[in-house]
Amino acid sequence: MLIFKIQYYTKVIKITLDYICTMFSDAQWFFLNETDSTNNVIQQKLAQGHLPEGSVVVADYQSQGKGQRGSVWQSKPGENLLFSMVLYPTFLKPDSLFRLSKALALAAADFASNHCNGVQIKWPNDIYIDGKKTGGILLENTFRGSDIHASVAGLGINLNQDHFDELQSTATSLKMASGKQMNVRECAAELFTCLTHRYAQLRKGDFEILDHEYHSKLYRLNMKTQFKSNNQIFSGTIKGVNEQGLLMIDNGSEILNFEIKEVSFLNP
Repeated sequence: MLIFKIQYYTKVIKITLDYICTMFSDAQWFFLNETDSTNNVIQQKLAQGHLPEGSVVVADYQSQGKGQRGSVWQSKPGENLLFSMVLYPTFLKPDSLFRLSKALALAAADFASNHCNGVQIKWPNDIYIDGKKTGGILLENTFRGSDIHASVAGLGINLNQDHFDELQSTATSLKMASGKQMNVRECAAELFTCLTHRYAQLRKGDFEILDHEYHSKLYRLNMKTQFKSNNQIFSGTIKGVNEQGLLMIDNGSEILNFEIKEVSFLNP
């Protein structure tokens, strides 16, 4: 078990590790009051030289937080978990990188499930609680030739925010779902533990376990849902996600496979 002791100072956080698995024994932690994007900070540090695997950047506020499909991840200062980690999943083939996405999504779901019920994963890796978005993951990969070199995993999870402006009907937070005030720094340590566990499973080759658990939490699996693709609205039933990360939808006559930019959910 990974145990963090967190000591608070004025504007400074010191973390000492009682125990950490050797996998991330050299990991470095960077806590920032504000940045443009925690993923960008990791990328900049990588450009300057090697960064130990498992190293983490946490920020109180992002001015240009990034989401899937080029969207912007908006978060009120100091209320949520804005977290990026660097990984070197060189043991994965490029065509199996969705396994990493599944492991990350499960880790985020594990973390959320520690605090409330009704946690699901909306394809490909958004975190939902009772049908409302609570978190998201942006995975940015770099390659050397045709081989994977580094992955920067950015995770944004709503912790204490309770007002989302125009997204009020579709977003929620752990505080809203659990009724408890969350400590951002302690949550960062807890999420790191969950990520460590799921990444260890991935490195071990427990692909079937990860796939089974991912599908057990998949949002609207085997439920009739409305989608939009190529400006066309259609109804279908999600049958699962294949090894390449394509969403499989049964439209009543055939199984259609979609990449992330090819289809969107219509509420609910």
